Amino acid sequence: MLGSERHVSSTAVIPLDRLLTETDGPFTKTGERPSRPADVGLMVEALGWLHGMAASAVAAATRANLRALLEPP
Repeated sequence: MLGSERHVSSTAVIPLDRLLTETDGPFTKTGERPSRPADVGLMVEALGWLHGMAASAVAAATRANLRALLEPP
């Protein structure tokens, strides 16, 4: 998703409390190969750079978002 300027600008406006990561879709690529779940760390680092924060903070935010999605209130 961060491979083009258009996608970078679209991703930059998504609030972190609404963001989930996913790298194993059939259309995503890491370099020239299909993305794998193990590539999520690269995405978290890129999102950290994009939002001006540590990758660990992005990882914590996306974990919290997933928990909020999966666990009933």
